[in-house]
Amino acid sequence: MTASLLILFLSGPGALLLRAQEPACADCHGNVDRLREAMQDESRPIQPLLIDVERHKQSFHGGQGCTDCHFEFESHPHPEEALTPACTDCHEDVLEHYSASIHGTTPEGAEAPNAPCTACHGVHDDFKKSDRRSRLHPLNVHKTCGTCHDERELRHPGEIAIAGAKLGSYFDDVHGRGIVHAGLNVSANCVSCHGGHDIRPAGDPESRLHHDRIDDTCGSCHAGIQERYKTSVHHTAKIENGEIRTANCNDCHHPHEIERASDAFRAGLSRTCSKCHEQRAGTFIKSYHGRVSSFGYGEKVANCADCHGSHEILPASDPNSMVHEGNLVATCGKCHEGAHESFVQFQVHADFDTPDDNAAVYWIKVSMEGLLLFVFLFGGIHASLWLVRSLAAKEWLHRATFKKTRGTRHVRRWSGMYVGLHAAMMSSVTVCGLTGLPLHFSEAPWSIAAMRFLGGPGTAGLLHRVAAFVMTATFFVYLVHMVYRLVVKREKGIFSGPNTMLPRVQDLKDVGAMVRWFLFLGPRPKFDRWTYWEKFDYWAVFWGMLIIGGSGVLLWFPVATTNFVPGWMLNAATVVHGHEALLALGFLFTIHIFHGNLRPDKFPVDLLFYTGRMTEEEFKRERPKEYERALEGGYLDALFDREPRRVRQVMGMVVAGIVGSLGLAMVWAMVATML
Repeated sequence: MTASLLILFLSGPGALLLRAQEPACADCHGNVDRLREAMQDESRPIQPLLIDVERHKQSFHGGQGCTDCHFEFESHPHPEEALTPACTDCHEDVLEHYSASIHGTTPEGAEAPNAPCTACHGVHDDFKKSDRRSRLHPLNVHKTCGTCHDERELRHPGEIAIAGAKLGSYFDDVHGRGIVHAGLNVSANCVSCHGGHDIRPAGDPESRLHHDRIDDTCGSCHAGIQERYKTSVHHTAKIENGEIRTANCNDCHHPHEIERASDAFRAGLSRTCSKCHEQRAGTFIKSYHGRVSSFGYGEKVANCADCHGSHEILPASDPNSMVHEGNLVATCGKCHEGAHESFVQFQVHADFDTPDDNAAVYWIKVSMEGLLLFVFLFGGIHASLWLVRSLAAKEWLHRATFKKTRGTRHVRRWSGMYVGLHAAMMSSVTVCGLTGLPLHFSEAPWSIAAMRFLGGPGTAGLLHRVAAFVMTATFFVYLVHMVYRLVVKREKGIFSGPNTMLPRVQDLKDVGAMVRWFLFLGPRPKFDRWTYWEKFDYWAVFWGMLIIGGSGVLLWFPVATTNFVPGWMLNAATVVHGHEALLALGFLFTIHIFHGNLRPDKFPVDLLFYTGRMTEEEFKRERPKEYERALEGGYLDALFDREPRRVRQVMGMVVAGIVGSLGLAMVWAMVATML
């Protein structure tokens, strides 16, 4: 009551009397020497009592006298205990909001609120917020808030740090960059979002940052965006477990980390959306779009917003939705020129682990997984039994080392053309594996490093297609050559006899004899020109080319090929292509490489693949029936060829080492990821 009467007196007749004394205030508090002389306690710091008089006169309260606020300091020496009235004694209009705010709340045991008025407005330099010198000018607010919320180390000279936990990344935020770097006073500052005298915790329903009010806060600047947002499914309230759950601005645009809708922002959209849409994200990540996004190249492919929209996302049942069945051709056509009704039958979010979404693709997947299991189970058993039996028979003593082969006669097994075709097939398969596996296992940590090493999905995709073209061309060259041998040269024995690659009854007998040898129940069988495992590998190439090649063409030219097949065949092609690739790579670099190189009698490598030749001793031991036929037929000498040059043999060892190491690394990555 006394303070109120005194304020009334100061604002009325008593003001003239008291203000007449105020030059005496400036004489001391505006002069260092006079102030020090007037102070009785020399240990007391002088700086808090020193005032920039001219600056104060220009401030918001500069037209008022000192004793309007310091009303108990009229006399000198000043009383040791004197009251200074609260700012709210005059500014009663902000009292209600301020006292309920975070700043106006006084913690238990404290004598003052969290942030008194002077902490933000200043004391003797409280300019209007429109004044560039004001602490609350739009371009200065971040500095004012930073005096308390400052826990981050400065990264650039002259930069003002903001609190690490809450505001630490504000300078990297689009709003902060607008303020600090661009000097835009219209960019959002702390007050724009948090409020001024009414700052409340985000969980408070009255807070501007409360879940249900954040869109209005952002909409005060982004009015056009808010209009579109209010039509979307994210704004429409849905009751789940008794709680209203919607996606607001902060769910997608993280506070203090808000980016422009640039490529970098788009690249992370799938991760942002997946925080709420976990099931959809799980199916999206298995698609080509999702796999490329997981590498951090989301700007290169369609993301969630490209298909569903951004602020105006509508349910698929809404005719205006981008993913409504009537709009899919236009939506997909933005990227896939020429998209049509059949093409858009491709199922982006289908789950093929169950038959619910597409039974046909589900059973195709089950069949491919069954084929994988069958081949590796029986191939692994066959190779393991062979290894044990070969070690028991000490077959490593028959290895054709450089020392043993020097000066010996060699038999030509493959023509130069077939050596070249094998080299082309081997190199193209390796490149396809190196560029395709990271995409197939895109969620594995190693795949990200591998994709970056390859130069990104774009470069990897180009290499993959070039290698696929080489592989396909190699296959067709072989087919043409076979037709030439059959039609032009009229060779005999291509479809029958010991020289044919077609399965024969003798192959079944050889399998039985080999199993008996594995189990120590009989001698090692004698083979002719081609063995049963070589024929298996041979026909696996035909199977693989049809499956991998056919599915690859569908995926390479999706719009064109879906003119002839339904769009869901692209889903089937994705499943088949990936699983067949795993089968091919796994088989070639384990079982096939064991048969050809890693057997004890061949280890570390059989140079036949590089030279096309083997020693006479190897020929007699491995193909005794063919050797005997050649001897009896009188054409044995015609099979002999000169010994491969030493440099050629060394190069063969190097190539085998490089390709074998890459292949085994791919197998390790496959197994480690699947397990």
